[in-house]
This record gives sequence, C-alpha cells and structure tokens, in this order.
Amino acid sequence: MSPPGGLWDESQVSVHTPGDPVLLGSYPRRYKVFFYCNATSFMASLVIMVLLLIERVSNTRPALLALHAAMILDLFGLMGAYAAGSCRRVTTSAYILALVIGVSAYIVVLVVASIGVARWVKRIMDKLGERLTRCFSLEDL
Repeated sequence: MSPPGGLWDESQVSVHTPGDPVLLGSYPRRYKVFFYCNATSFMASLVIMVLLLIERVSNTRPALLALHAAMILDLFGLMGAYAAGSCRRVTTSAYILALVIGVSAYIVVLVVASIGVARWVKRIMDKLGERLTRCFSLEDL
C-alpha cells in the first residue's frame, strides 16, 4: 500500500528524496491531515477489536458506549483520510465534501435511531418478561 499520490522514485533524486510521499511534497497540510486521520482510524480499529474480545463489553453500558464512540471515531477518521487524500481539483473537492457531509448526517441519524430502537426493544422485552413471569408463576400451581 502506498499513500495517496504515490512515492517519489529515484529519477528525481536532486529534487526529492526517493521513497517520500508525493502528497507531502506537493500539499504538506493535506498530507498531515491524511496522516493523522489515517492513524486515528487505525488506532480506533485496534480499540474496537480489543473491546470486542472482552466478554464484559456486551454486558455493561459504559463499555458499549466506548465501543460505539470508537466506531464513530473510526468512520470519521476514514472519511477525513479519504477526503484529504483524494481531492485534487475544486470539483472533486466539492464532491468529496458533499459525500463527507452526507455520510456524517447518515451516522448522526443512525445513532439517534439506534438509541430509540434500543429503548423500544428494552421496553418490549421488559413487558414480555413480566407477562411470562405471570404466566409461569408458582402461585398458580
């Protein structure tokens, strides 16, 4: 895998160091954004894997919130790295910006909807548990 724009080759030794990223020489600020977003996304992915390996994560609310936060951070890091590494022209930059805004809005809607659905499912399961308890109680025997 190589960074966006590739790496400088040996034919341009007098101008650039071979093996350095082209994006760093051409657009240093965009390269920093790409590098930090990519590194953040990678570390968030590692955190997600570690949290999924721990059995207690599925049982506690704070651990699930940490898992969700890591997943959201991972997605935003990937979007930032993609936007910084793929924009060359103004029209391409506008398309990428629209894509990032659309995906960000989708993530917000998804998080809000999943919180509402989780509460609804919990209410249904609590009611179902109460009914099953009443149905199979020892008092009726």
